[in-house]
Amino acid sequence: MSIWPDANRFDKEISCQVAVVGGGPAGSSAAYTAAQRGLKVLLVEHGAAGRDKACGDMFVPSAIEIMRDLGVDSRALFAAGRAIPFDAVELRSARGMLWQVRYPAEPLWIIPRTVADQALRDSLPSGARVLYRTSVRDIIELPGCLLGVTASLPGGRAINITCNTVILATGSQSPLPVRWGVSGEPILAPSISAYVCNPGLDLPAFEFVADCRPGYRWSFPVRDGCANFGVCALAPTKGSALKNLGRNLLDSRRLAPDVRWRGGVGSLWSGRGAS
Repeated sequence: MSIWPDANRFDKEISCQVAVVGGGPAGSSAAYTAAQRGLKVLLVEHGAAGRDKACGDMFVPSAIEIMRDLGVDSRALFAAGRAIPFDAVELRSARGMLWQVRYPAEPLWIIPRTVADQALRDSLPSGARVLYRTSVRDIIELPGCLLGVTASLPGGRAINITCNTVILATGSQSPLPVRWGVSGEPILAPSISAYVCNPGLDLPAFEFVADCRPGYRWSFPVRDGCANFGVCALAPTKGSALKNLGRNLLDSRRLAPDVRWRGGVGSLWSGRGAS
């Protein structure tokens, strides 16, 4: 993989065969696949390297298999103290444990998203370059079956990217998929999460309780004796209401509610996508 850390070195015009907008798992997978086939790829990521997300950090065996195919070694992350394997996950209700789902063949892994996403980008082949802290403003059609991508670098300097193909992996809430008619009318699922130290957890768990319906909440042990606690609301929910749900989760574990919450909105597939 090649990274351009110094945006001031760029010319105003860049060309590639494939421009991938969005450096999360979907964008990294697309960039990896295109570069493996010998194409010149530019991956454009709005955030900085190591950007965090308000996610639950759990990767089931099938997800780990996909990450392995994309060059990420979960056991190397474990050896570096950045991932933890578990052979089971608990499903809980307000009355206690409902079921324990076991993974006897391959473990599930808890890997912080900031670690997992960066590992995917770091594993890209040499034919892919990553451009961080860059915001795509517009995509236009050019003569000769080409596309033009206008982007802003840190400090506001503009660059133009000419390519044959653009892959949008920004999430369907971005204006770009909406403008091009490929957002798929997603179902929005707001969520909130926080890292808490010394929670005393043995296994990751999903909890289904009345105040979260139709959503759920989670508690996943992570490295350094901490845990990721979070709530996903599968219905429109304001930020203040999400925080209250998060506080209720911590109260149920007798944990201090004074934590730094991270919020986000996931886009769930509605079945109305377009290509």
